[in-house]
Amino acid sequence: MVENRRRYNRDTLRYPSDLMPEEWGLGEPLIRPAKPGGNRRRVNVREVMNGILHVLSAGCPYRFLSLVRKIILLAISRHQGKRLQ
Repeated sequence: MVENRRRYNRDTLRYPSDLMPEEWGLGEPLIRPAKPGGNRRRVNVREVMNGILHVLSAGCPYRFLSLVRKIILLAISRHQGKRLQ
């Protein structure tokens, strides 16, 4: 039991939702590499995953959702061929 506590201890991470090295090792092969001939990636993919996991675990303040909601509604209305009101 003590071994599991040490193994899953997240005190050294920036946020509790951040990926541990062992977890990232499982997920990293599933992410496609950058396309050849294109621009180099300017983002750290692991940090992007950490950000996604943080929002999924901690939620998102309502004031940040207004723009996202508008974009989603616009995409849905365009897909359905309707006008937004």
